[in-house]
Amino acid sequence: MNSSMQKLRSWPLSLAALAAYCLVPHIALAAPTGGTNCSQSDVAEFQVSKRGPLRLESVVCDAASGLGGQLSPDGISMAAYGSGAQDPVSSVEISRLTAPPVRVDVGSLLTAPASIPIVVWSSGSRFIWAARREVVQPSHFFQTGLVPIQVSPAGLVKALPTLHSAAGPMDRLYWLNGQGLGLAAFGTNGDYYRPQHTDENPTYSIVDLTKGETLDSLSYSALKTLIDREKPRNSFATASLLSASKGTNGHAVVLFGAAPESWIVWTQGRGTRLVHNVVDVSKGQDFVLTPDANSVLVKWRLVVSTVQREHSPSEIQGSPVDGTLVSLISLKTGKSQWAVNARVTANFPRVICPPVIRNDGLYALVGLPANGGEVGIALVDMRGGRTLQVLHSGSDKSSNIEAMGFFNRGVWVRSAGRTARYLF
Repeated sequence: MNSSMQKLRSWPLSLAALAAYCLVPHIALAAPTGGTNCSQSDVAEFQVSKRGPLRLESVVCDAASGLGGQLSPDGISMAAYGSGAQDPVSSVEISRLTAPPVRVDVGSLLTAPASIPIVVWSSGSRFIWAARREVVQPSHFFQTGLVPIQVSPAGLVKALPTLHSAAGPMDRLYWLNGQGLGLAAFGTNGDYYRPQHTDENPTYSIVDLTKGETLDSLSYSALKTLIDREKPRNSFATASLLSASKGTNGHAVVLFGAAPESWIVWTQGRGTRLVHNVVDVSKGQDFVLTPDANSVLVKWRLVVSTVQREHSPSEIQGSPVDGTLVSLISLKTGKSQWAVNARVTANFPRVICPPVIRNDGLYALVGLPANGGEVGIALVDMRGGRTLQVLHSGSDKSSNIEAMGFFNRGVWVRSAGRTARYLF
């Protein structure tokens, strides 16, 4: 093994050193193989370190105004949140990458946690799974619960069977795969309605939206009982939804954080269990269950302290911060299996989306913090935490990376209305 590859294996490594390694002289500045309708400066922002499995295939400047987004599995179409990926989302834009987007009103969708999507492409790229509700205008207070829908790239909407629960209307809906499996919250947001109503027994349910069936349910009261039994002296302990996945054994798995140092794992049809002595969840920024639901990829908060200048809108940046960027935590032991360290020198620009794990669990995309004004994305080998390659986005230092993911042939990244595709 040559010395350059040895450096990539030996984390921790400062991001400055990694950026220097990738930028000189290994940047591939050739035109994208699949062409582009963007300027050369746009293309330059999405260059990739030469050594690694990915190569830049295309950069497309589209007309969608939404900031979030998901590329279809076939790599042809984009679905973006028309309200700018802010909570709540009031519309979804969908289109072929090179065509004008079609905006579909969805009323009001509540996001969070960021690792579980509120919109997802079907496995065959024919439509997106979403939901919508009737709202009071212009305040967007709720009038009805959510109704699941399918939306085609042409903007055609098909309503799916409405799910009902004794707990109340469906207030939140997250998607666990592209085949209609979802996690719904019933009777959780009565104060968002007009008129308001009281939620007596808020409940989470794992649902099959293709059949309109509820597969399993877990009430808030059951979660509270479990926490109180384990932490009788901690009156502030609550369960917060962290992540969810369809495990490889066919059972959906949902992860809750029970502050400060426990997780609750709910497996479809098998009840709940606690994982003790994990790191404090309040220090984590994003939590992503692996596809086999045996581990959790945690992205930690790495921020530089700032001081406001007197009589000035600008801030003084503090000293660089070194620390753990991401780590893989076992749900069996609660221990870290590997970690990736990094250095952050500024809080902006940044990668505002959570890490993404490929469906087969082999690779992950992890946003790197700003270092010297540049941000990037690391392609990480999930088997040992080794960084295989870095995708750069640093020419326009005002642009955040808003969305990223895997599609059938590679990786995609979205920033400021531009979508880059990289092929394996």
